[in-house]
Amino acid sequence: MEGKSSKGLKIYKVKDLEDKGKYPEVNPILPQPPFLMIGYGSVRCVYEYSNVETKEGVKYIKNVKIGDYVKGDEGFVEVVAVLKQGTQKCYRIILHNDMEIILTDNHQIQTKQGLKRLRNITDEDITTEQGHFKIKSKEEYGEVMTYDLSVKSNNNLFYCNEILVHNSGKTNSLINMMRREDMYGTDYWDDVLVISNTAGNDPKMYKFMGDAFRLEDHYENKMIDDLVAKQKSYDREDMPTQLLILDDIISRDFKKSSSNAINSLATRFRHYEMSIMVFVQSARAVSNMIRSNSTDILVYHQQSTLEWEKIKLEYSDLAPKNFENYYKISQMERYNFLYIDAQQNPAHFYSGFSELIGIGDKMLYKGKIPGDEDEVFE
Repeated sequence: MEGKSSKGLKIYKVKDLEDKGKYPEVNPILPQPPFLMIGYGSVRCVYEYSNVETKEGVKYIKNVKIGDYVKGDEGFVEVVAVLKQGTQKCYRIILHNDMEIILTDNHQIQTKQGLKRLRNITDEDITTEQGHFKIKSKEEYGEVMTYDLSVKSNNNLFYCNEILVHNSGKTNSLINMMRREDMYGTDYWDDVLVISNTAGNDPKMYKFMGDAFRLEDHYENKMIDDLVAKQKSYDREDMPTQLLILDDIISRDFKKSSSNAINSLATRFRHYEMSIMVFVQSARAVSNMIRSNSTDILVYHQQSTLEWEKIKLEYSDLAPKNFENYYKISQMERYNFLYIDAQQNPAHFYSGFSELIGIGDKMLYKGKIPGDEDEVFE
């Protein structure tokens, strides 16, 4: 308009909504709710043509089905999950009684001296159906297709090629987060639902999680639909806080269903005051929708090159030069993990939930970075 001078327009910051104090203060290193956290565990498995004795007769482990009963040291125990773990580097061991088995170097085997990973067995007596025998020879077998089972028993053990092996879940981090008062503790969320296909074979899960939270041993879409419906019944400011924990329920078959409730929830969890923890054994089993919406990532020791390459492909852009170095640093301590806080920009990298070791590609760790020749622990 004639006579008016033009004036630039400034954009002002919109005032943040008042914090209603729904979430108590928690250590700032921990994932801050609402979040979607993925924990990538380690794959442990045996050769697909290993023999397992079932009530119907001997089967290759690849042919075992959920609901079959396989032989363990407690008798026949129910199979609750069959895990196709992909191609892995395996080793063949032969015992002094000429029994043999082909499995990954980090798989646990029952010995007279307790559970031991194959890589750590030296002179121990391995438990078999015929008694205890030492290893006569061990050789690299190559990369082959592998499987594992989850069984419903008190000790997670079953016989494979008549040798007693262990299916172990990764629950220590979860139990620490949920039971320690200096982390989240039992009262942080108004409601916690834990869904774990392997809950029935993990005494630690029942003891430390089942007595404090709702625990289901199988997954149904209806469980998620019911959670969402409950949250939607409240006005936003009155919604209770909710945590959903999914432990070993996501497989590649699960991933194929783009309509499953978890994939849908991954894009909307913030709207329902929900946080989600997803623990998986295979990075390749997680859908793009879940990965792309994740806010926090835990990477445990990766035995499989294929799994590690998938994780690198997904997250290395957060620190192109130092992503592998951050992972190596985190593995210097036994049972540790790399924690990526992707809610920050640039992402923050931690060794476990303790030391900040990098921000984006800026390395903050001052110690020696392990080389490929240095030993790191699982």
